[in-house]
Amino acid sequence: MKNVRKLSSEYAFAIVFFIFSILLEMVSIFTISDGESVLPKYLLFDLTFIIMLSAVFILVRNKVVNTILICFFILFQTAINIVNAALYKSFGYVFDYSMFRLGQQGAKAFEFQFVNWKAVILNVLIFLVFVLCIIAINRKIKTQKVFRKMSAVLTVFVMFFILQATGLTSLVLAKSMIVDAKTTDELYIAESDVYLYEKMHFKSEAYKKFGTWGFYIKTLDDVLFNNKSLSDEDIANLKTYLSEGVVEADPNAPLKDDNLIVIMLESFEWFAIDPYLTPNLYAMRTQDAVSFEGFYAQNHTNQSEGISLMGCMPKNYSLPEISNKAEGNLDPEYSLANLFKENNYDSVKFFHTYSNSFYERYHINLELGFEKVIALEDCTVPDKDLKKWGDWISDTDFIENVMDEFIPTDGSKFFSFFTTVTTHGPYEIPNHRFTESAAKFDEVVSSEEYKQYFLDQGYYIPEDKEVFNRFRNYKIGAMEADKALGKIIDRLKENNLYDNTNIVMFADHQCYYNSLGEIVKTGTYEQNAYTSAYYNIPFMIYSSKLPHQTITQFCSTYDIYPTICSLYGLEYNKNLTQGYSVFGDETEKSVFVSHICGIFTDNLYTNNIMDVYDFRDLDISEEEIFEFQKRCVNFYKKQDYIDEILFNNIHIND
Repeated sequence: MKNVRKLSSEYAFAIVFFIFSILLEMVSIFTISDGESVLPKYLLFDLTFIIMLSAVFILVRNKVVNTILICFFILFQTAINIVNAALYKSFGYVFDYSMFRLGQQGAKAFEFQFVNWKAVILNVLIFLVFVLCIIAINRKIKTQKVFRKMSAVLTVFVMFFILQATGLTSLVLAKSMIVDAKTTDELYIAESDVYLYEKMHFKSEAYKKFGTWGFYIKTLDDVLFNNKSLSDEDIANLKTYLSEGVVEADPNAPLKDDNLIVIMLESFEWFAIDPYLTPNLYAMRTQDAVSFEGFYAQNHTNQSEGISLMGCMPKNYSLPEISNKAEGNLDPEYSLANLFKENNYDSVKFFHTYSNSFYERYHINLELGFEKVIALEDCTVPDKDLKKWGDWISDTDFIENVMDEFIPTDGSKFFSFFTTVTTHGPYEIPNHRFTESAAKFDEVVSSEEYKQYFLDQGYYIPEDKEVFNRFRNYKIGAMEADKALGKIIDRLKENNLYDNTNIVMFADHQCYYNSLGEIVKTGTYEQNAYTSAYYNIPFMIYSSKLPHQTITQFCSTYDIYPTICSLYGLEYNKNLTQGYSVFGDETEKSVFVSHICGIFTDNLYTNNIMDVYDFRDLDISEEEIFEFQKRCVNFYKKQDYIDEILFNNIHIND
């Protein structure tokens, strides 16, 4: 009995770590799999690293060091569980190392509404029990004595190496057990767990199958040690791939040599547009522009910007990561900014009603080809000292202040890209700068006429006081964006530029703060990341050369770039483009692959290609679902090429 007690005290930290790591893993997998499982499919990956870490606690003979180490690892696992539960609940994905790149941006955008409180309580309870166990162990074990006998030293070292060998053997065995599929199968990249393990392209799916330790250690290995260098043959193949995708310039394109303004509307919804509060946008939607009512998107703002400017976005790397690889490495020759400069446009500039450091725009957008990035730091708007996150200056005030550069009137051909901010959350506190819009909102929205109009559009004005306050602040922000559009239109008309300047307007993503978008669209808070109807947002193109029409065909952010290139007759590369011109005959091939949630069209949604949700209950045929799956597979096949080309800065003529 004495020997048993001695043995248990010697191995106490290892035993406790093993037990609580497995418990936390069960809670996490249960949460992420929506209760369908409590352990990852390939549990051996978890066991491999848990066993190897447990061996460390046996080897270390210092109680304080062991306490620090075990608390660090269990606290890490608890925190990851809580973060993943929140992300999965709100967006359908899990944390990965690329999110460290968001840094300040992610922290500022965090809201407690994202938290899965049930998961928090359960994980914290397990952690508290763990802490009690560690306290008990520390009281039980006064000190972990240094070995005095060589036999004891050998015993511990033998145990350590046995456990390490067991772990490594388990890792080899785990890899050999991963289910593969026939490479000739049309859905190979979706069916093969081997491909999933190598690429980790479906983060949530990989997490469910390989577990916390399996997922994070593999992805960390990819970040730190993966050899990304290409052979001469690889480079030659990529150049061939590029050369096969060139779409020649069209001198007879309908908008050839016209000016272009692109306005990306922050967190914009169709319900933000109405004839009473946003008359300029409403006129565009119903009278002047081509309105794409089947437009869907859900990405971070910088990702939506990048996709609209390049027709694609790297999935395995961020633009800053590509930029930081080497000086001049981020050099997309087919970006819109570069294409317009090559076509002798005199002014190619980017504008944003917030700090130029956010998403590193001050250098990333320059590397995308813009000659200048003009942001909050560059204007003289009064009261531009932002007190806190959400205390935005008006898009109207900003655009008025930079109008001379935004719309040159000296005969220069120009391309101006403007990202708004006033409809960005949070929506808790009214903005003191928007008092005029606030007064008009209060007057209009209280009328029965407006309430009936809003209801007739299929939307709901929130009745709850707190939610209504958020709705009010959001709509007031939309009014400020609409005023900015009005100022732009006035400037164009006053300088006889309206007929040869085209305006592309689109939203980056839905209004997700406090699930306001879902509440206004459905009347209730019924968050479901699998319903892509939530991601149906505005996209319009105004041109005096294009007649007003409403198009309901599905399209997405990926289709904006090839549409602009086609309309302006720009040479571009379709093999670097994940979308299709909305005026062409290939739009039906379009599918939206989000960097923050799933893959979808207007009727179907999937997180892993294989499990497809017909969320509208349209009784879609198996043949249609299979066609959707093949489109998804084609997207990922092309994405592998795009990632390598962008990361390694491959050009046809280098």
